[in-house]
Amino acid sequence: MKIAVVVALVAGGCVPEHVDLPGDLLGQFELDTVRTIAGELPVAGIDGDGAGGLWIAYSRQTGDYYANDDVRVVHLDASGTKTKEFHFADEFADVHGIAFAGDAVWLGHNGGNDYVRKLDPETGAVIGTFATETGVVDLDVHDHELRMSVLWDQVVGLDLGTGGEKWRAKDYLESGGAQRGIASMEDGRIWVATLSDRIYLLDPKGRILGAGTHHLLDYDSWTVDVGLYLAWDGHYVIAVADNQISWLEPR
Repeated sequence: MKIAVVVALVAGGCVPEHVDLPGDLLGQFELDTVRTIAGELPVAGIDGDGAGGLWIAYSRQTGDYYANDDVRVVHLDASGTKTKEFHFADEFADVHGIAFAGDAVWLGHNGGNDYVRKLDPETGAVIGTFATETGVVDLDVHDHELRMSVLWDQVVGLDLGTGGEKWRAKDYLESGGAQRGIASMEDGRIWVATLSDRIYLLDPKGRILGAGTHHLLDYDSWTVDVGLYLAWDGHYVIAVADNQISWLEPR
């Protein structure tokens, strides 16, 4: 059931007429939870593998500030069976976001050292890195583009080969600097999560098409440290909130 169209606004006014709007997701829409599992460690990012499985980044603090974190990159197949697990001892940079690009897994690091790490999906070997800006909280890959969700209500598209900025959308959500997860649909539309109670759907350049009514967190869980990460598997939005991984069906 479609709810009345009341929020399809962008920074400069109404959604442009040339945008191909998805009629059943224009304005407010709902996201029904169809499945939930718990992460085995604190989740620091999630992405689909294109075949019903998941890539998950875990990061667990093992001691004080000077101790290396226990960082793991795990692959689950469509049945939920773990097929790969890569371990890293990371220091002085928090892990935020993971993205699968077929030939590589991209892992985000922010909060001290700001960069992305490119991993071989078969071996976990580091095959590349490049620097990013401060405030990146989630990653996604779409059409040879690394898309970054930046804390201060920005989406940035980088060239996968060079790390150079291709485009940037900013100041469109008015969520007070609380943006979190990001995931792309096949046609380039973008899901983003905020720290409040919404998942937004944006057009391929970051203009708002609609907003979900689904509450991601209980009010008591709204803190700046909570991880809210998104993925898209072709049918469901996969969201991580409070270490619970949920499959959400938009309608």
